[in-house]
Amino acid sequence: MVDKQKFFTLNKDIMISETYIKKIDSTINVLEQFEISLEKLLEKYEQQEMPDSKINRKVFFQTICEKKITKEQKSYMENKLKKLQHFRDRREPFEYGIDLILGWIIEDCILEILKKFKIEAELSGNDRYREFLHPKKISTQPDIKIKTKEKIEKPLEIMCSLQGTWNKKGHVDLRASKYNKLIDHKSLFLGIEPASSFGFFFDFDKDNDQNDWVKTHIPGYGGKEGFTNNNIKKHLITFKDILSIFENL
Repeated sequence: MVDKQKFFTLNKDIMISETYIKKIDSTINVLEQFEISLEKLLEKYEQQEMPDSKINRKVFFQTICEKKITKEQKSYMENKLKKLQHFRDRREPFEYGIDLILGWIIEDCILEILKKFKIEAELSGNDRYREFLHPKKISTQPDIKIKTKEKIEKPLEIMCSLQGTWNKKGHVDLRASKYNKLIDHKSLFLGIEPASSFGFFFDFDKDNDQNDWVKTHIPGYGGKEGFTNNNIKKHLITFKDILSIFENL
């Protein structure tokens, strides 16, 4: 039996769990704390449609941020994402779709912040066109490419804890493929946790920033191989500190 207190009913057929309501609220909180307007952020998607559909991209993303979802949108996500079991783990296809959209919004937010500091930056991942990709097209390309003020090109990977687990539980988990990508590309790695107003910033070009990561099997990823940092609390910094790092890149 469904506990009605734990679900926000959008219509008689479609519900978003309390977990996803909190994730959406956390995403909006990121924008507010960094003083980025959601409306302005979504303007570039105004005249765009999702592939193989008539779903307007801006309206789609806006609807998710308003904790709403239409039958058409839910059906679209299920059709596009049902084959991505390896990536979505225990999540329903439409829940995984919401996670992807919230991640894209946060990436766009960070992109705007970088531009405010006059840092050259552009989306570089295969999903930069904001499409739900076929499994064969999902790659390990970094989220963003930046060029520092010294004109050094660096990849920037972004991770967001929308449920506040880093500060509460004191660890952060990465899939093995993502960790290996960070090492291979000597990436910058930004973590954002809106619930605690903390984050972290690693430069995997530095040996010291590769410490504290231990190879293990991650329960949250269905027991798949990955890497865990059990000392993440000592690396957590304020959003103000993150802005200061960006300003001095």
